[in-house]
Amino acid sequence: MGDPYIHAERVFKIFESGGLLENVDYSPQMEKVFIDILYEICPKEENRSWDKFFSEFDKYYAEQEDFTMKKSVQAIRNRIRRYSVSTLKNIFDKKSGLNMKELFNHRVLLDLSSIIHKGGEKEDALFFLNMVLKYLWDKNIETGSKNYEGIKHITIIEDAQYFAPQELSSRTKLTSYIEDIALLLRGTGECLISLATRPNISREILANCDILVSFQVHMQKDLMQELLNLKDWQKEYLSMLKRGQCLIRVNSVEKPFAMETEYVKRSWLSDDEILENNKAILERTRKQEEPQNDIKLLDANKHELKTFCKFCGKEIEQNADNCAECSTTLGEKDKESKEFDKFIEELFLAQKSSDGVK
Repeated sequence: MGDPYIHAERVFKIFESGGLLENVDYSPQMEKVFIDILYEICPKEENRSWDKFFSEFDKYYAEQEDFTMKKSVQAIRNRIRRYSVSTLKNIFDKKSGLNMKELFNHRVLLDLSSIIHKGGEKEDALFFLNMVLKYLWDKNIETGSKNYEGIKHITIIEDAQYFAPQELSSRTKLTSYIEDIALLLRGTGECLISLATRPNISREILANCDILVSFQVHMQKDLMQELLNLKDWQKEYLSMLKRGQCLIRVNSVEKPFAMETEYVKRSWLSDDEILENNKAILERTRKQEEPQNDIKLLDANKHELKTFCKFCGKEIEQNADNCAECSTTLGEKDKESKEFDKFIEELFLAQKSSDGVK
């Protein structure tokens, strides 16, 4: 974890920034109390639990003789109580073994809707996202702009209007980490892409975007006109755009321009089709294995080596430059070679184990 006292400061910043959507703030005295308690919690791993956390709160409260200090302790406890009893409690209580800094070295999709499905609220999703972005912020600040060679990491935020709305930045002087990344991390090689169904995004983000793409919109067209640098009579075009059409403004190009892409309808396999295909493979393999009591590994020299796309799993030629299924340009690191027989055996063993459980 590094220096536990630096980590304590970071944890406080996560709570401070995560409380923006709930209009929760911390006075200088509350900040001191909070960080003092975190200083006691962070150095020892056995203390990093909600029970120890609130136990330290009670101890700190009992040691205070000043009424205002006691009041600050209680106020902090009230502000963070919901994180210890709501959906986020499971996130903090269970150890995943995941190294947050290592997370940014891989292609990762974080589905925050699972927090909502488990009974959480929008504020819980914002807090969790802000926590992840805090680690991303620290990673980029530690690296700095030295040896800058262009884009090193891309972060895509979908439905950004929920996580960095305009009204949020208008009612507080603090900024969320989404806004901080847009404002300050461009020189470190961090690229932020914000997707929203309407332009109700923090002006800090809108003002610092190098490329702005607008599809068909019917609301806040005056704002989009200003952002795209359109003339008054061109504003109506925003409502007339069809599927596959958009207006683009690039800082390096003097005027905005239109773009149209051909609509390619993709046919995806349904979950039922995938399940049926897997059952057919397993059944065929089971019939082949019936004469044997146990599954024996075949001679490695006889294994058929096949190559798969890491993005969609489609079988590809070993020397292919593109995946025919997902149209992704592939490098050698994006191809995964597996011995097909061993792959089938793994499926069969997994199915056999599942049947045994049932």
